[in-house]
Amino acid sequence: MPCCGERFAQLYADDVSSTREVHVPLDPGGLGPAPGGGQREAAAAPTSLSEIQVLAAALRQVPGLHEAVSRDKKRYSNLTSCILAAVFSINARYKVVIATLKRYRAFYDLPPPGVPNGPAGTGEPRVSEFISQVEAQGVEDFAANVLHNRMRTSSKGGVLKAQAALDFARVLQRYGIEEISQVLTCPKLAELELDLRRVHGQSSGISTDYFMMNVGDTHRVKPDRWVIGFLVDTLNRSVSQAEAQLLFKAVCPELATEYPGITPRALDLAVWKWKSNWNDTAAGTGSKRQALERQIAATEQRLERLRRRLKQIDG
Repeated sequence: MPCCGERFAQLYADDVSSTREVHVPLDPGGLGPAPGGGQREAAAAPTSLSEIQVLAAALRQVPGLHEAVSRDKKRYSNLTSCILAAVFSINARYKVVIATLKRYRAFYDLPPPGVPNGPAGTGEPRVSEFISQVEAQGVEDFAANVLHNRMRTSSKGGVLKAQAALDFARVLQRYGIEEISQVLTCPKLAELELDLRRVHGQSSGISTDYFMMNVGDTHRVKPDRWVIGFLVDTLNRSVSQAEAQLLFKAVCPELATEYPGITPRALDLAVWKWKSNWNDTAAGTGSKRQALERQIAATEQRLERLRRRLKQIDG
């Protein structure tokens, strides 16, 4: 994939060089505390107007941005799905997450998500009910026989993601949260986020950010490898998870006229869909052949890492 930063920096070189670079003091407020009581990592350096313009130019080239604004209005209708999606989406393909959610719904004979004109939460288990479901089955059986997904939070020392989802739900229950509408209105939201990040395997905060996106926070992004990779390619420098949040928030005013209703969450959706090749079309990046070549290269890299680990085990 061509480096977006080189491409757009060249296209907008005249505009940027002829304009004095003005640094924008981006407010890191609302990111919440970090584990251990400290402040979550803020942007490493001030973001300049020229950088925001380059980022805006790159985002204008992302396929499906208008559609992402429309899709941004849709989300999971119940809190249980938000929990499972947040935990199981880490280091997993989206189709795996969707399959896991479908198996959960089928086992408990739940209605499909997005029932026309149905209010959020219709026919859905509350958090306490989800906890009871997992405890009644036992975590091992719930993972194997309900979700048919025994993925762990980490290959080394990780717990079953089903256990992490249960612990995630227990944190919400301690704060008196049973339904989607109660999350963002929680009077101790910062403390809630801190405790969610203390769940085994969730300390990076990525799953918490994704959870908050799914319950309705349109100012969040999920700073995973797709979003971070896009920003690194575009800006030609390293970008932290916290800075990714700030950059997507800061660029929205640049795009608001062309894309009314644009939000950081909508930008995340568009970038993720494009960069992850979720629809298997490789739109805007060449062809299906190129997409397959990238997948092969990534697979070969993973195999090489596994071979090295095997050699270390053999000693």
